[in-house]
Amino acid sequence: MEYRDILLQYFFDDNIEDMIEWMSTQPILQQMDILREMKEILNEKLRAQPAGNKNERYLNLDKMINEHQEKIINEQMAILKYELVEKERDHLYAEMNKRLTGSRAYIIECIINNAPNAAEMKRLAMKIIHLEKENGSYDENNWIGVV
Repeated sequence: MEYRDILLQYFFDDNIEDMIEWMSTQPILQQMDILREMKEILNEKLRAQPAGNKNERYLNLDKMINEHQEKIINEQMAILKYELVEKERDHLYAEMNKRLTGSRAYIIECIINNAPNAAEMKRLAMKIIHLEKENGSYDENNWIGVV
């Protein structure tokens, strides 16, 4: 209802283009409220007209409102999906780092303690170091005692 007077003025002035421009300057979630109010006004105007005399401009505006509402909903859903993907990515990255740290500690322990598999662990460490250098994640402090 807070937008009703503004919208009625635009309708009264028959200034649909400026109304759409004004609406586009409003925050995206408030646009949904504006669109609902606009649709209510539009339905009132359409109900007031004789059955065979529906204004084509109002009918087109109704279609535009539906399309814009769908666009807003789709954009908000895309934003939410993106945020969920980012959250999952961060979680997986943290889990990967945790496991990598544990694996690295095991490899280093085997090498330092000259375990029966020390030679294999040394080769594995060199491969991991090479990969880390390639992807820019190498930190020599992680491999103290190996390099």
